[in-house]
Amino acid sequence: MPFKNREVPEWFRKAGFGIIVNFGLASVPGWAPLWREQEEESTDKWFHDNPYAEWYFNSIRIDGSPARERHNSEYGKDFPYDGFIPLFNESLTKWNPAEWALYLRRSNAKYVIVTAKHHDGFCLWNTQVKNPRRKKNHPDCDVVGELAEEIRSAGMKFGVYYSGGLDATYNDTIIRDIQSFSQAIPATEEYAAAVDAHYRELIEKYRPDILWNDICLPHGVNIASLLEYYYSRVPEGVVNDRFRTIEMKAGLDEKKAIELFRGFSMKFRDNLPEPNKKGDFDFLVLERNWYTEEPKNKWELVLPLERSHFFNREETEAAALNYEDVIRIFIEVFSNNGNLLLSIGPDAMGKFRPHERGIFGAIGDWFELKGTIRLF
Repeated sequence: MPFKNREVPEWFRKAGFGIIVNFGLASVPGWAPLWREQEEESTDKWFHDNPYAEWYFNSIRIDGSPARERHNSEYGKDFPYDGFIPLFNESLTKWNPAEWALYLRRSNAKYVIVTAKHHDGFCLWNTQVKNPRRKKNHPDCDVVGELAEEIRSAGMKFGVYYSGGLDATYNDTIIRDIQSFSQAIPATEEYAAAVDAHYRELIEKYRPDILWNDICLPHGVNIASLLEYYYSRVPEGVVNDRFRTIEMKAGLDEKKAIELFRGFSMKFRDNLPEPNKKGDFDFLVLERNWYTEEPKNKWELVLPLERSHFFNREETEAAALNYEDVIRIFIEVFSNNGNLLLSIGPDAMGKFRPHERGIFGAIGDWFELKGTIRLF
């Protein structure tokens, strides 16, 4: 296969700093309980009190959860998650992708990634792939396409995040613990076909410089064929190490489920995965943790500015990283062959909070002052 053992493109090896913008239906309620550090906590307790706003669709289905109680109080117990679709469309009339590009470019980020589809299954581009649960599974405007144009016009590379491992419209299992997490990964031929079609749409329409898959891919996806299709159209493109399949018949056993969960959950942030020496990918992904010794493979640290990746109205500037934190982490990561991917979540109208805009400016000022940008 032509992409086997390919060299990582120079632009990505030298990029150093990127931003992922987390945006979608969950931006409308924009809520999760604040994280409470506990010495011992079961995974069922973690999911019950999930501090990730992007998990709102799952959290409100758990009886007695803080998100469920808040949802019932704010919207009514009969208000469905899909009720946020018209509200999101209304909010998008106030969204300004050019403003995003302006702020993000101010930070001196070399690439920007947007959540094309998160775990709730809602797509941010005008997909033609039919969805079994939603008659229209995308917003009225083409968020991915409009943003791609503005980001590239501002001189940055553009990438897409896609949740291949979870999609609530193809598997409505409520995730309450580690075992139900593994059982929630769709394993049908229908879902595999949809994932493959989604990726090919994204590739053909937008030529993303980065394909950032989350968790895994369903077993029916021919990964080799998909990556050949991608590299033939985007020769300088890169993919992360989550383009992998997981054998599932009756679900993962407990051991394998925990191993998978450790790869991306903050709950297991002290258990770093071993550097992956096999597979078809251009870079490894870690979340919240980073290597202290230079790994053999190019890697990327995903670090949320706040606790949630998506907008959480409960979080304040006091809980966010300051620019000194971000710069310190960037120096450590970049000096060890990594890129820092700063994760942020604007509100439903696409507005960044004042302290977030301040972070962008402060980081950009530091790069210009120190001349570090010349290293990229």
